[in-house]
Amino acid sequence: MGKVKRISITLPEEVLKDLDKVMEKMGAHNRSKVISNAIVSYISATQWMLGEGLVSGSITLIYDHERGEAVRKITHIQHDFSDIIKATIHVHLSEKLCLEIISIVGSVERLKKLLTELREVKAVLGVSFSLFPVTEG
Repeated sequence: MGKVKRISITLPEEVLKDLDKVMEKMGAHNRSKVISNAIVSYISATQWMLGEGLVSGSITLIYDHERGEAVRKITHIQHDFSDIIKATIHVHLSEKLCLEIISIVGSVERLKKLLTELREVKAVLGVSFSLFPVTEG
């Protein structure tokens, strides 16, 4: 990283108490380091939305495979985005529920479209993602 700068922040008392509890349970002793890591994670998780270029990571969705034509719709969407989808993992959670993990590398624009289409499938109960900007290095 580089030089370190000292800053001051104001937190609600409950947030600070929760942070200290988590740090104690995790065995962390340096509050500044924990807060710095949290800020880096936040930047990585959101920065891709602001820019253009490439992102990589995973999309996780849970859906009810018995509802409507869920499997057909999700498979069709994945085929439409085969330019950015690199791999998928399918997990049977129960008789009704499935978990899909989709590995992606592609443009921010294409990713946003993929997320929108997946969220529009009525059988999809939840969509989350973990993404990172791809930088040449």
